[in-house]
Amino acid sequence: MSQLRRISVIALVVVAGFAPAATAQTQKMQPNLTVLTIGVSQYKKTAANDLKHAAKDARDLAAALKAHEGKLFDRVQTRTLTDAQATRQNIEEALDWLAKQVKANDYVIVFVSGHGNIDSLGHYYFVPHDYEPGRGRTAVRWTLFHDTLSRLPGRRFLILDTCRAGSAGGLGAPVSPTESLKGLTEQGLITYAACMAGEYSFEPSNHGPIQNGYFTCALLEALAGKADANGDGTVTLAEADAYVANRVKGLSRGLQNPTMQRPWTIPSSLALALVGKAQSSVPASSMPFADLSASTPQSSDLPASSMPIADLSAQSPPATGPFRPEVPSRQR
Repeated sequence: MSQLRRISVIALVVVAGFAPAATAQTQKMQPNLTVLTIGVSQYKKTAANDLKHAAKDARDLAAALKAHEGKLFDRVQTRTLTDAQATRQNIEEALDWLAKQVKANDYVIVFVSGHGNIDSLGHYYFVPHDYEPGRGRTAVRWTLFHDTLSRLPGRRFLILDTCRAGSAGGLGAPVSPTESLKGLTEQGLITYAACMAGEYSFEPSNHGPIQNGYFTCALLEALAGKADANGDGTVTLAEADAYVANRVKGLSRGLQNPTMQRPWTIPSSLALALVGKAQSSVPASSMPFADLSASTPQSSDLPASSMPIADLSAQSPPATGPFRPEVPSRQR
């Protein structure tokens, strides 16, 4: 065999030997995360119904997720709309932007915080900054979020911190199966609602240590590591769900119960954050059982944003618009 042929054969063997390693590296590439957060504290037409922390919720969650760049995610791209930026048109355009960013195996998160409600047909909608009471077309219906997320690849999350959030997709209303929350999860979309369909989502109305909606506060704590129940340095979907549920229940004295729906194709062990291993045998998320199982409180013991249970169930939501000016508490 000539010298030239020997060199060629050796080179081919060397390249072939490295091929599996290159393939393994490709398979281990970290996913990217694309995030759209929307928060409305101030409303153009209905200032009396302004909230305290919804806009901050959107900013804080975007920042918290951005901090995971280079850890669980290779790249984290965020876009945030708050208050006057969060008009119906701008939300539509931001969803179009989102659709252009996502590739296969990416994570996608759409988060909204503000007022939400159910219309006369039982359909959930989010209230943008420029919403006009009595004009349903100025609201952002859940189908707009669904239609965008359902056609994207990757692992998709729709996170709603509003009143009636559990009704996204028409859960509990007389609608077709394709418009149900189950229909959303079957398409690979994880829907995380701050409360059940018939509940309110609360935020503190004072200037205490919590400066977010109760649900967003708990979610931020979970992603920061408090949900890492086994101390292995990874916050999973199941751990986040359990921590947030208990934390919100404690903060709201049992009046608000988050709910998560996920497709069977996505395991509960799905990683949401890498936070480093715990230094103590007691997980950071531990809470006294007394805080979680407290009996129904008296009115004087309720958080500033809540109201007696009898008042919550006594009235049904209005046919149009989410606002109840007769209620002074901080509901979303």
